[in-house]
Formats: sequence, structure tokens, C-alpha cells
Amino acid sequence: MSTNDVDNWATMLIEDLRAGRAHRALWGDAGQEPPSLDDAYLLQDAVLAGLSDLRGGVGGYKVAITAKPMQEMMGLTAPLGGLVHAGDIHAAPFTLSMAAFQTPALEFEVTVRIGTDVPLSGVPYDRATIAPFVGEVLTSFEIVDTRGAA
Repeated sequence: MSTNDVDNWATMLIEDLRAGRAHRALWGDAGQEPPSLDDAYLLQDAVLAGLSDLRGGVGGYKVAITAKPMQEMMGLTAPLGGLVHAGDIHAAPFTLSMAAFQTPALEFEVTVRIGTDVPLSGVPYDRATIAPFVGEVLTSFEIVDTRGAA
């Protein structure tokens, strides 16, 4: 995927999200191959940047598709990562208008609030080495709007 392709897809997605339009296929029908994972992350970064005026800067990070069966179903070998806009994070109690969504769904989550900065390390963190940096572990939920996607 070229830089121009990423920019074009990002512009289209941002316009669709701002207008509340339903999801549409980005590739496949015209014989175009899906982007690589690296391209998908570039596209995600461009879309998040393009929506920051509406939803704020980075409020947190998320890990998705953590279950091996889901990864296999989606042709992945590892979980995916992403950013969450600050404006999309709300503490309870909070009232949200469901009119803002087309086809909302709830995903129940475990949220980890980091208590202190985590230094770069030459090796991946594991449960024991990351624990001193964890401030809180909370239950939460995410409202996902599938916007008519099958």
C-alpha cells in the first residue's frame, strides 16, 4: 500500500465516521489485496489523527483480539494494539445518547491504569516485571458501533 493509498483510505474513513455513514468494504471487490498489518497500523494512525479535533488526543491504549481462536479466525498470529481518544473515555456515572450510534454493541473489558511511567526495556515485560507499574485494574466496557457491518 502506498502512502497515497493510506492517505486516500484514511480520508474516506474519516469522512464516513464524521458523517455517520455505514461501513463499506475498503478492498476485495476490485481485486485489491488487503493491506499488510504495517499498512493497517499506518491507516489507523492517520484516522485517529484525523479525528482528534472531535475526540481529543490519546487517552489510552488498547489490546484487541487476545483470544487465540479469534486470532486464528482472523488470520492473525498475535493480538492487535490501538489508541483510544481521550474524549471516548468516560468515568461512571455517565449518560450517553444512543442516538449517536447506528448499531451499538457492548464489549466488556479489563482496564489497567498505569500508576507510574514504564521505562523502555531490552526485553518484553511479563506479569511479574510489569506489576510494580500498575496503579489499578478496573472492569469497564466499550460501546462499539459496528455501523451496519456484517
